[in-house]
Amino acid sequence: HVLRSAIFLNSFLDLGSLLVNAEKRLGDMMNVEQSRIFLINMKKKKFTRIVEHKEIKEYPLNIGLVGYCYESGEYIAVSNGYTSSLFNGIVDIE
Repeated sequence: HVLRSAIFLNSFLDLGSLLVNAEKRLGDMMNVEQSRIFLINMKKKKFTRIVEHKEIKEYPLNIGLVGYCYESGEYIAVSNGYTSSLFNGIVDIE
């Protein structure tokens, strides 16, 4: 499953398409509804995410579930992100 995904993802020529499709593959591999890949822009001190149509979204490094993981260096698993005290409707939904 991982090798097939790697071969599939290697076929994309631009970063936007690669990341959008990698999110879908990651979600399938983890058997979850949604998955997100964030890039860290250290100059701006923000998370960057490329979404459909190559739109770029930026978020502060210290908000939401992803911000907690970044700041603490820990991975977390939540069964329902919406009920987590770390949930932030801006970064965790978009």
